[in-house]
Amino acid sequence: MYSTWNGDNGDGLDVYGLALNEQHAKVAGSAGKVGKLDVYTVGARGWMKADGLDAEAEFAHQFGQRARDSIDANMITLATGYTWAEADLKPRIGIDFDWASGDSNPGNSSSKTFNQLFPLGHKYLGRLDLVGRQNIKAVSPNASVQLDDRTKLWTAYHVFNLDKEKDSLYNAGGAATLTDATGSSGDKVGDEWDITVARNVEDELIFFDHVELGFSYFSPGSFVTKQTSGGHTTMFYFQLTANF
Repeated sequence: MYSTWNGDNGDGLDVYGLALNEQHAKVAGSAGKVGKLDVYTVGARGWMKADGLDAEAEFAHQFGQRARDSIDANMITLATGYTWAEADLKPRIGIDFDWASGDSNPGNSSSKTFNQLFPLGHKYLGRLDLVGRQNIKAVSPNASVQLDDRTKLWTAYHVFNLDKEKDSLYNAGGAATLTDATGSSGDKVGDEWDITVARNVEDELIFFDHVELGFSYFSPGSFVTKQTSGGHTTMFYFQLTANF
């Protein structure tokens, strides 16, 4: 359930309530428990624009049950930026902060890891999809320029740390990819740099309306290097989009 208010000056507010019920799922809980999942999310997101300044804030709280474990989890997102709209290239600089709670004691009867539900991959926490909105703290300075009316270049640098060292690292799909139950690997997940160029080619190419070229690089931190033999990841991609 969503309710949205849009103001006259680029400001607005979302208030929402979401329910995810998996009655027949075999969801793992603590101490080997298996059962159903009932997670309820209530939250709000607000945004504003004033001259060249933009800002956004969101908070959500989750409650319910996971295989008879009680759910008590939270997330916060804060983002701001400034655009020089009258300048050549219309440069914008910004910074985002994302926090999603983890569980400091995964073995007890309380589940404090935020469930990102149905995430939008590679938009918020890095193009590589190595990090999801669960048990994470991320700071992401970013910048963009408008090269011409059709072409935009943007870049972001993501600094990732676990919220709780004894909880897992979760990817963009919500799967736990690395876990150190002792917490001795620390909380430093690593850093990711993304750079993307996108162009609207609707009147320039037959069948296609959007083209995108990107590069991403991930440098692992102690949490990754102490559990794997590598961890460095590099990606180049080229993408064409067609509408039918």
